[in-house]
Amino acid sequence: MTRIAKNPLVQRFVQWMSAPLSPWLVALGLLVIGALAYGVHIPTWGLYGDDWIYLYSYHAAGAGSFIDFVRADRPFSFWIYTLITPILGESIWAYHLLLLLVRWAGALLLIWVIQLISPRHRHLAVAAAVLFLVYPGFGQQPVALQFILHFTVLALTIFSFAAMIKGAGDERPWLWRALSWFSALVSLFSLEYFVGYELMRPVVLWIVYGRTGDSLRARIRRVGASWLPFVLIGGVFAAWRVLIFKFPFYQPETLTMIRQSPAAGISALLARLLADLKVVLYDAWRQTLTLPSGDRSGYLLLAGLAFLVMFLLMKRTVRATTARSGGFAFVWFSLLLLLVGGIPFWVTDIPVALSFPWDRATLPFMLGAALFTSGMLDWLLRPVFLPYALALLVALAVGYH
Repeated sequence: MTRIAKNPLVQRFVQWMSAPLSPWLVALGLLVIGALAYGVHIPTWGLYGDDWIYLYSYHAAGAGSFIDFVRADRPFSFWIYTLITPILGESIWAYHLLLLLVRWAGALLLIWVIQLISPRHRHLAVAAAVLFLVYPGFGQQPVALQFILHFTVLALTIFSFAAMIKGAGDERPWLWRALSWFSALVSLFSLEYFVGYELMRPVVLWIVYGRTGDSLRARIRRVGASWLPFVLIGGVFAAWRVLIFKFPFYQPETLTMIRQSPAAGISALLARLLADLKVVLYDAWRQTLTLPSGDRSGYLLLAGLAFLVMFLLMKRTVRATTARSGGFAFVWFSLLLLLVGGIPFWVTDIPVALSFPWDRATLPFMLGAALFTSGMLDWLLRPVFLPYALALLVALAVGYH
């Protein structure tokens, strides 16, 4: 054993495992896991859901047709399809590849945001990003054209938070603030799914400005000044959405119910809230325990590779982290994120389920669910066991997909 331990190759491997991962290796690891979950299917995937309608609109009338195509539902969402269809044309596999890359980019942006908020907890940033990438509650990855919009907007929303945090510092603050305001504006008016996240901005700013050592009054003043532009942007969006565009398809059923019978309406809302949180936090992961029937060789290969990649990622990030634990803070932050994330669907009484097509309602819960799961595991488990637990979850999710 002593001779093996002194072997130069063994010593180099131990040094490599102990050293912190470079951002490029983290990005590569996430891309490999995303490819194992979704990319291996791209050559065989076709058009599903409403995708054929989107592609036929481009085929029949060109990229400019999307201005009228989306007018009745999300009139400001045309830009993404007007931008990408002239580049990707009618190549179906290209849209599937683009959706995978957009989801991967969103996971990388999530790492950036978490590290800006909590620089000492890189292991939790990586863990949450991977769980976000392979979250099993959403099963419509094959519906590429339709959901390119959703994941692009989600990535823009995450970027807006990152730019907001950068703008709260001293490094070219006005450039970052302008980018954050613009990203928030485009995100809100393109898709309403993630509007609840805007309520997390003062919480994030409060945490960020808490590191400056300002007095309570100065901290409140700085948070208010930084949040005010987003309040104005959100106010303009709310006025347009409620008073001008209104509710063309789904009505605010929950608000109507509360107005008619406050006690019964609030009671029903609370019951719905708890039921939906169970769906996105527990049921979504429980379904990954169902193994496929028949030949399981492909499942075992993909799940095994995902386990190995995630284990190596977490083993190195856990060893290199500068903080022992941050799980409890991640849990309470994730609960806030889950509560605000569900607002659009709870207001309109749209079901949150794991079956098609209602699993699309899990999209605004994905961030909160990823943070909650990674935080709970970090809080409950010793560091030595954390890589194994996270690798097992990721392997099950990849196998499920």
